[in-house]
Amino acid sequence: MYPAALAALACRSTSLCVAVGVNTPTMSSQLVGNNWNGSRWSRVTMPNPSSARTVGEFGVSCPSATACVAVGDADPPTGNMYAIASYWNGSHWTTGRTADPGINSGLMAVSCPSLSSCFAVGAYGTAGAEELPLIEHWNGKGWTRQAAPLPAGIRQGSLNDVSCASSALCVAVGAGQGAAIEDRWNGHAWSTAALPNRLNVSPYGVSCHTTTCFVVGADNNGTSVGTYRLTGSTWVYLPAPAPAGVAYPGLQSVSCPLANRCLAVGNDISGGVFADAWNGRAWVGVPMHQSGGLVRQFEQVRCVSWPRCMALGSAGSIGAQWRSESAYWNGTSWEVTATV
Repeated sequence: MYPAALAALACRSTSLCVAVGVNTPTMSSQLVGNNWNGSRWSRVTMPNPSSARTVGEFGVSCPSATACVAVGDADPPTGNMYAIASYWNGSHWTTGRTADPGINSGLMAVSCPSLSSCFAVGAYGTAGAEELPLIEHWNGKGWTRQAAPLPAGIRQGSLNDVSCASSALCVAVGAGQGAAIEDRWNGHAWSTAALPNRLNVSPYGVSCHTTTCFVVGADNNGTSVGTYRLTGSTWVYLPAPAPAGVAYPGLQSVSCPLANRCLAVGNDISGGVFADAWNGRAWVGVPMHQSGGLVRQFEQVRCVSWPRCMALGSAGSIGAQWRSESAYWNGTSWEVTATV
């Protein structure tokens, strides 16, 4: 049995995590899940949606220990790619389609502030070949599409990640025509804005705690890392350290278990990994001491408390050296465990 190509992670505690992905990074024909019990990963069957040639799962959120929602996309033998969602009830997964807004729709991330409320984001295509942001809401029974606004002057874009601190605060981030954008949910509707310094940063991940949110990504100059902090209604651009001498460093994911504590993980173009921690005042580099294995590519990170965090990644790029790995951070070092 080959290791699954896992792309998304959710953790309720240090002994309860769920990861989802596909059977292989190159020919993704089957959805795959992994469950973490505190010491090892176990493979869990995930059914494919009907009439799917290739599939993908890119986001997962677990509002309780026995309830998770994962999102992604499926490509049928003929026709357009469509958005999908999978549902974990504590014993097994089921999978189906979400609200289909147009041509080639797909969901990249999901956040569930409660058992009966999940927000998923991604993008869909139009007949005019434009890519537009997609936001869908799950009420515990079905999916509905919600208006996903774009900032003035931006005609197309997509959303990469979403985080909900509560049912009245969700932040989704992405890019449109080279600009960094955010959509924000206030409990009633989504509003939009272009992030400061927006032409220089590509946002990949977001994490919200109470009224504070952090966004991480990469500066398009190829030499530095860009982050943002939202306090109340104001975004502030914050630089973050990257390893010296690397090209195109970027933070892929961030998790904030407290308003003043976050861990972000990322990669550079040469195949190296790095991590930064927010200490309440600034971002500082985290040593990458790894034992039990080696992670060379980070996908996501989730912190259940501070400084207890689990990261998901792989041991190498797609090819003969590729295999999926997890890495537990205890505040000083990383303990690597292979997924299955």
